Formats: sequence, structure tokens, C-alpha cells
Amino acid sequence: GQAAYYRQYSQLRQADTAEYEDLLGEISIPGRILWGRHDQILPTQYAEWIAARLPDAPLSWEDNAGYLLAEDAPARLLAEILAQPQVR
Repeated sequence: GQAAYYRQYSQLRQADTAEYEDLLGEISIPGRILWGRHDQILPTQYAEWIAARLPDAPLSWEDNAGYLLAEDAPARLLAEILAQPQVR
């Protein structure tokens, strides 16, 4: 369930993905970032950090969600998935 999911992901550290961070700027396809304002796994500053490194992925916030957007805001997530990509 959700509690087990959070326990597992609470063990992740930024060092787990450090070797891939410099590759973010090489992503050349449009995308988008949707981030829950109440994320207790990855702070909101991390969303801004990622968005600054992805040239074609605008950042949007979901005020009524945490880390699990699919559970917390499924309608918003679906709308974002179905929307046409917008290049900055």
C-alpha cells in the first residue's frame, strides 16, 4: 500500500541519481513536469532544479497533491498527459 511505498522511497538519496543529472540537458523532446506542492519525498526546490535543466519541459504545480499524483490528483494528471506539449 501507500505506506510501504513511502517507506521504500524514503530510503532514496540524491546520490542514487547523481551520475545521470548532467544528462537532463540533453533531453531534446518536449515534455512537462507536474509536481505536488505537498511532496514529502522530493522537496519542491527539486522540481525547480529539474525544470531549470530541461529546456522543453514547463513546470506546473498541483496544490492538492503530494508525491503520488496518480492517487492525489488523478484528473489533473490525466489532463496533463493528454494535453499537447508546449515548447518554452
